Amino acid sequence: MMLFPYRILYSIFIINLFVSYNPTLCETYKYTREYLLNSKLFNLEPPQTAFSLDIQPISYPDKCELKQLHSVSRHGSRLPDPENIIAFDELEKIFANVSVAKGWYKNPFLMRKSHHLVKRGELEPYFDGLQSRKRYAKFWNG
Repeated sequence: MMLFPYRILYSIFIINLFVSYNPTLCETYKYTREYLLNSKLFNLEPPQTAFSLDIQPISYPDKCELKQLHSVSRHGSRLPDPENIIAFDELEKIFANVSVAKGWYKNPFLMRKSHHLVKRGELEPYFDGLQSRKRYAKFWNG
């Protein structure tokens, strides 16, 4: 499978990142080791601000009549699939075997919750609908 080499490279990158971690460099940027380890640096923007409702309706000539509207959207954000959860489990084992990284990583994803919608995933289609209603107001109201 093609993902296997990617997982190895990703694991090597993460291990090198932690092995080469130099706390003195963090002082330059006034970040502590604890801050870097405990902060969520890759959070997604909240759905309420990610989906701007400050949009203008699309204008059409009066003679236009909507016959059919194709709206392509995806399901909301979900937890990883079983294959990726297994990869995270393997990564956790790798960290457990590195002396400087013991206990730094715990896989947050449970196999029994694979593919489940996250809270953001529940809200994304809702805000997508609100945006669509505002953008195509002429057709929804008429």
